[in-house]
Amino acid sequence: MDLHSLRKHRKGAYTPFSIMTTQTSRTAGHKSPVAPRAAGSELGLRSEPRQARARETFEEILAAAAELLDEVGIDGFNTNLLAERAGVRVRTVYRYFPNKRAVVIALAQRVVADWDAWVGEGLRGLSPTSDWQSVLRRVLDRYYGGVRAQPGHAGIRRAMSAVPELHGIDQEDNARMADVFARAFRSVAPGLPLARARLISRCLIESSVAIVDLAVELPPAKSKALMDELMAMHVAYLEPWLGKN
Repeated sequence: MDLHSLRKHRKGAYTPFSIMTTQTSRTAGHKSPVAPRAAGSELGLRSEPRQARARETFEEILAAAAELLDEVGIDGFNTNLLAERAGVRVRTVYRYFPNKRAVVIALAQRVVADWDAWVGEGLRGLSPTSDWQSVLRRVLDRYYGGVRAQPGHAGIRRAMSAVPELHGIDQEDNARMADVFARAFRSVAPGLPLARARLISRCLIESSVAIVDLAVELPPAKSKALMDELMAMHVAYLEPWLGKN
């Protein structure tokens, strides 16, 4: 369940979800389960909800966490506020999470899985004969549109700058994404060395994330202008390697 579904779930529409966190293939858009950290870890789950009602409660907690992070930030976030917002007892939160940081890490993993899925959808179909500029625009638009509507995005992005564990999740994801983009670019330009393709891709990713973080805080007209400039910058950067369409 992505965070858009979590928001709907907060309004009463429940969809069963396996608590296994996910990582996504950006080229195919598929999610594969990744086991959570060992029970008892200070940063992992204490227990995994197995019954339908327990899974529903778990999703309520994550959805409430997304809302609170946007409202109060990581410094104002705590398990008492979380329990109140989710409509559960504090001990229910602690049944699944050892502390507030573990909650935020679980939410960050969910958010990252959403990002990966959006990029995977955008990259699908890139080939030596495709219009790579259109594909790149699709990736940027899909990512931008997703994060603009994503509950908890702003709070998670701010937390990723402040909490080492979250910063690590973000950087690991960017490194994986750079590898996926590099291989996609080499499908268009086979002569592009893989090491150079990874460097190019990492520059594109880091600049895109920074600009999108800024764009989603702006009014629509200014946001669109900024995204257009980001696209123009990326096209100019990539044309010497991928060629003109």
